[in-house]
Amino acid sequence: MNTIFQALSSTVRRQILAYLSSTRLTASESAGHFDISEPAFSEHLSLFQSTGLIESEKKGIRYKLQGKPNFLDKQLKITKKVLDRFFV
Repeated sequence: MNTIFQALSSTVRRQILAYLSSTRLTASESAGHFDISEPAFSEHLSLFQSTGLIESEKKGIRYKLQGKPNFLDKQLKITKKVLDRFFV
């Protein structure tokens, strides 16, 4: 859960995730929409993949990426249940 909060703590990462939630593109296609280097973009994608916030589908030799907004909804519900136990 901490990694998810880390992934969402950056304005750039939130913008990338919002963009990927509405489209399915390769990393290089997606990177062109942001004013950051491709290596930096790849680091952001690695963090998203490690948290499960995006999914990838292999198309030929490339991977198409897309955000998983329902995943975040599920994590927030779990967090709310935990917090409700402490702040009743």
